[in-house]
Amino acid sequence: MEKALKALFYWSKAKHLSLVQLKEDLLKQIEELQNKEANEGELSEEDSWAFNVKICELNSTLARLDTWSRQRAKVKWMMEGDRNSKFFQAYASARRNSNYIANIKDENGDIVEDQHQIEEVMVRFFKNKWRDRNCNLENWPFPWRVSKYGDRDVLNKAFTMQEME
Repeated sequence: MEKALKALFYWSKAKHLSLVQLKEDLLKQIEELQNKEANEGELSEEDSWAFNVKICELNSTLARLDTWSRQRAKVKWMMEGDRNSKFFQAYASARRNSNYIANIKDENGDIVEDQHQIEEVMVRFFKNKWRDRNCNLENWPFPWRVSKYGDRDVLNKAFTMQEME
């Protein structure tokens, strides 16, 4: 799970960088076609078609970058048009940085700063929190008086990893 999360993080970062690079490449190609049109008076049918394709690709890339930014920021003012301001970018970066855990106290009260050790402390905490326990069910109503047969089967069924995720 830990490796998958790290892989997804780096994949997302690389995907964003490739989208930014694609946007810059498309802008450059569109500018070249516009210059060609300005110098020659008009574009050939092939160049005109290529120009339209590049414009469509650019619009699609811009929409994908916009979606990425909205998912990254999770802020209300995205609806109000303040999408790519310096303030917006700073806020999105601040959200990312505020989610970073620099240190944590372990079960002995010692402060741990190494990221690998922080992960181990958290895993131990949640394993302990959700370990199997014996429950005292005295004075609880009998389940067959409260629920239907189908409901009981669903409630008694073991959890799968898919459901947990």
